[in-house]
Amino acid sequence: MDLPHYSDANFTMRLSYGQVGGYMIGGFNSGYYTTAESIVEKFKQADKIADYKAEPIMISLLSSNNFGKYADKTSGKMQLCFLTNNDITGGNSGSPMFNGKGELIGLAFDGNWDSLSSDINFDRNLARCIGVDIRFVLYMMDKWGHADRLIKEINAK
Repeated sequence: MDLPHYSDANFTMRLSYGQVGGYMIGGFNSGYYTTAESIVEKFKQADKIADYKAEPIMISLLSSNNFGKYADKTSGKMQLCFLTNNDITGGNSGSPMFNGKGELIGLAFDGNWDSLSSDINFDRNLARCIGVDIRFVLYMMDKWGHADRLIKEINAK
């Protein structure tokens, strides 16, 4: 007997929905986004932690105090990544993430540590999908990649 089963993201169409937001773990509020400031602080620790080493151009771009149209209008900061309570599984990386108005806000690329078991037992309180903020993607395309024609072609706003 063929029973219904959870869809396989590598072989079926799939849609996940949720809300942007952080979560509480061990009495700590994760917040829901990271900023350019936070990664610049990590760059400063590169002499101690090799994973934090970056090319000088990245340090320069992310140390900027003016991200122009790519900055978040509420905080004025460059938001890099954000959390949602969407489900994510293998094969979902690169999937578009839309807001309630159908506007592209990011691309899904990972899950937090607490979501590793989500394929078996999804825990809405702990599992988080990590998305890269589309404004950061566009900023990098513009300032680092100098992809003016591509930005114009996709009609990025």
